[in-house]
Amino acid sequence: MTKMRRLPLFAWIFLPITLMVSFVSPASGASPVPVLEYHSIQDNQKDPYCVAPAKFEEELRSILRMGYHPITATELLQMWTKHQAAVPKPILLTFDDGYEDNYTHLYPILKKYHVKATIFLATSFIGRPNFLTWDEIKQMQQSGIVDFESHTVHHPNLLKEKTDEVKAEFEQSRKVLEAHLHKPVRVLAYPFGNHKTYMYPMLKKAGYQMAFDSDPGLASEKQGMFALHRIETTTDRFFPIG
Repeated sequence: MTKMRRLPLFAWIFLPITLMVSFVSPASGASPVPVLEYHSIQDNQKDPYCVAPAKFEEELRSILRMGYHPITATELLQMWTKHQAAVPKPILLTFDDGYEDNYTHLYPILKKYHVKATIFLATSFIGRPNFLTWDEIKQMQQSGIVDFESHTVHHPNLLKEKTDEVKAEFEQSRKVLEAHLHKPVRVLAYPFGNHKTYMYPMLKKAGYQMAFDSDPGLASEKQGMFALHRIETTTDRFFPIG
């Protein structure tokens, strides 16, 4: 799997407290929102970033039973930038990299429960073995329940790239996605969650309005629109709901 970042132990100790405190207030355009970070939906017990389809479906049922309403990253952006009231208890289901099982395993579950999700695509991966094809991506997009956004071109560790290379990763991935999907691409997820503040003006100039890292916790406008947190979800870690 592409993802290799592990959360520190203290993050998992304090995350439940953060979630409990944050949901005291009713949902509104300014309220923090849980953004779950998944990757592959397949039964592979050797890889913690592969969540079995049955387990994901069980987690989704738990989310829905608790009254959460999955929205897309585009909808969250509109909610915050236009200061619109949110649906009650909004939540984002996000999937990084663009694995083919997102079509074969994830997509049928999303359709079964009529819920929305966002997939962050590394554009150079598209069409490779075990990754989504453009035909699969377009079919999912046309359903109206899957939102596709950027995960750069080559999925590099941006902290090790030169400034021009980082800039190219942002710009080229957006251009490729917009050319194929015929829709604005305004959201990005950093590979490995890695970023620095010098990248924010580059993102803005490239046409992005929002970006997610992998720091644990709820996403909040107070973090800054280019440093929004997500909750990493693996085979043995699922966010505390309530």
